[in-house]
Amino acid sequence: MWSFKKSPRKRRIDLHKKPASRPLAAWRRFSQAGGPVSAVLLVVFFAAMLIMDAWPMEPLTYRTGQHVPEDIRARVTFRVLSEQRLRQAQDNARRATPATFRPNEDLLDEIASKLRQLPERIRTTTQPADLDESIREQFALEEAEQLETWHEYAEGNRRERLEDQTERLRQELRQVLIVPEERAREQIERMANRVRVLYDDNDAVERNVTALIGLQDTGAIQREAARLAAVFDDRLKPSVEAYLLHVFIQQGRPLYHYNADRTMADVEEAVKQLAADPPSEVFDIYERGDVLVYADRPTGLLADPSGLTSGELELLRTEHRQYLRQKRQQNPYLLARQVTGRAVILLLITAAASLYVFYYHHGLLTDHWRAFALVATFLLMLAVNKGVVWALEWNEHTVVLPVLMGGVVLGIAFDRRFALAGGTTLALLAVLQVRAPLEVFIVPLAGVTTAVFQLHEVRTRSKLIQVSAISAAAVFAATMAVGMFRGIPLSFPMYNALWAGGSALAVGLIIQAMLPLVERFFRVATSMTLLEWCDASRPLLRRLAMEAPGTYNHSLQLGAMCEAAADAIGARGLLARVGAYYHDIGKINKPEYFIENQTGASKHAKLSPAMSLLVIIGHVKDGLEMAREYGLPHELHEFITAHHGTTLVHYFYQQAAEQRKADADRAPDDVEFRYPGPKPRHKEPAILMLADAAESSVRAMSDPTPGRIENQVHAMVARRLQDGQLNECELMLREVHQIEASLVKSLCSIYHSRIAYPTPAGEKPSAAENDAARKQTEDRQQPEEPADSPQSNEARQRAGQE
Repeated sequence: MWSFKKSPRKRRIDLHKKPASRPLAAWRRFSQAGGPVSAVLLVVFFAAMLIMDAWPMEPLTYRTGQHVPEDIRARVTFRVLSEQRLRQAQDNARRATPATFRPNEDLLDEIASKLRQLPERIRTTTQPADLDESIREQFALEEAEQLETWHEYAEGNRRERLEDQTERLRQELRQVLIVPEERAREQIERMANRVRVLYDDNDAVERNVTALIGLQDTGAIQREAARLAAVFDDRLKPSVEAYLLHVFIQQGRPLYHYNADRTMADVEEAVKQLAADPPSEVFDIYERGDVLVYADRPTGLLADPSGLTSGELELLRTEHRQYLRQKRQQNPYLLARQVTGRAVILLLITAAASLYVFYYHHGLLTDHWRAFALVATFLLMLAVNKGVVWALEWNEHTVVLPVLMGGVVLGIAFDRRFALAGGTTLALLAVLQVRAPLEVFIVPLAGVTTAVFQLHEVRTRSKLIQVSAISAAAVFAATMAVGMFRGIPLSFPMYNALWAGGSALAVGLIIQAMLPLVERFFRVATSMTLLEWCDASRPLLRRLAMEAPGTYNHSLQLGAMCEAAADAIGARGLLARVGAYYHDIGKINKPEYFIENQTGASKHAKLSPAMSLLVIIGHVKDGLEMAREYGLPHELHEFITAHHGTTLVHYFYQQAAEQRKADADRAPDDVEFRYPGPKPRHKEPAILMLADAAESSVRAMSDPTPGRIENQVHAMVARRLQDGQLNECELMLREVHQIEASLVKSLCSIYHSRIAYPTPAGEKPSAAENDAARKQTEDRQQPEEPADSPQSNEARQRAGQE
């Protein structure tokens, strides 16, 4: 049995299958058309676009330097925190915060310890001259009677009395705020009339600032020393007073230290509390109807004011926040209604764009990756627009930057019509997003239109810079025109035009840097990339030239033919040429099985038609694998897979039919001898299909005269049309005729006739010259053969091996 024959059981099962129900059939058609994935992408696009557009719902549309054509008045009564008054209040709070001091416990302990130990230290000394000089000076012990007095307090009741008096002195010393002189002056200069004393147990006691005594205030120290010495017995007072004066005045040791950490913490807490809950006196009150910003009043054509200042802008922001808060409190459902309204507007725009894609770019419904790339580009550009205009508070005319970037990317990835439609939609969405006046829409539209119509091809590195420069000029002119239409002073539209033009000029540099990423993301190849793949030193072309030279020459001829045909209908000639160069790279694996590479007997003579078929159609799969291995641009893959479409391999089909006829078996189904496809979907691969068939059949002709070439090309093109190979392609019948004429012209130039030169006198003609003379004589006697003559059919059958 024939290896591709379907079994009778399977045929019976197929005949008895019930047709699917209408809902199921509709869902199946929807799924096969790529509907579910496209619907998900559409929902994600709409939801993300709505979120970016709806936040914030009512933004403040003013910016620094903006022209103010008329007075801006308050819509609600509100108050504004005065930064100057707040700073003054915070400064007062800093000065009014009490300073914190901590007692010098070491000094207190030292004073008490020396007073307690003094009787024991001088107990054995009876004359002042025998005392240690430091002790004599500190306690002023200049007489023997003073020594005897202190001796009496060395033991007994008087010892206990001295202990009590010393402890009392220590307590009294804690009440005397003797501090370093600079701290005393500092606290007096402060507004605070109190100071805080912090003891070890963290109990803070506030004292009047007048209680501070600086170390250089000797009079106050002397008075305090005398008062403190009164705690002791009369005979001990002079020594105690002298010791205290020695410690405070001569040694300059304070009783209290300034606690800087605690003081600064208290100051910061006071300032923070004031900022969190400022008093009413630091606010400016504005009533409804008060003028917040006065209109600019220029004095001449170019003598313009500076526009809105940063302080005025902050005032408008405060008023706007209060206005929105009050409006939404009065109408709790206002925000929901606003979001619904914006959603309906965006839904209408999305629906219009979707209908455009459905009717004019239906391939995106099944090409999910390119559809995802398109949605991602739109969302990315809208996010950039949101960030540039709102987050960075740039000029609203900088919507040109994301819109023009998106338009240029679409112009590179798709055709100009689609790029213009997509760029216009993106411009409309961007202007709506920033809440700009409708006339601003003209500015990005002018830039997109100018850029798109220049993006037929990107052959040079300077092309994008040239496109952006011309677009910048168009944007500059449009911005100036909008400004003059509004009737505002010239300096303001000039400023806006510089922003818009600079943004457009930056697009060329940005896209130039991102071009490889754009090509890979959208699976396209610009002319610059295609020119790189045209280089004969490319490894894949070198392998083709070395291992399959006949196929290489065939590819070069097809490249010239396809480029001329593509240029004739306005398609991408360079893409058609490069695709033709690489369409047969799969023959590298088995070059000797293809007739253009054979130098002797055909290797198919020893193979069955089925095996030969597998070898022939296998070069498509092998070519695709090699294209992926060598990193061939994805746009060239269709040339490899679709240049034969689902055509019939006539030569081996007829061989199989003859064998089956000899065996008295049924003829093989032609489906079994067809290429797996797919059929070409774009113009350039379809041109390659027609050119490949025409060139192969003409090359197989024994005598390709212009008339025969024209008939042969017409027959091959008609056969491809009748076979339905161009049903999925975007070619029109008029373009098919133009392609046919171009192919005839190219083939006639390749297989042109030559004049047989006469043999020089006295020389014997060569065999080739005899054949040429005989052939020329026969051509004059015989008429042209029709395209469907047996000889022409034989040529096409021989070409079928390729």
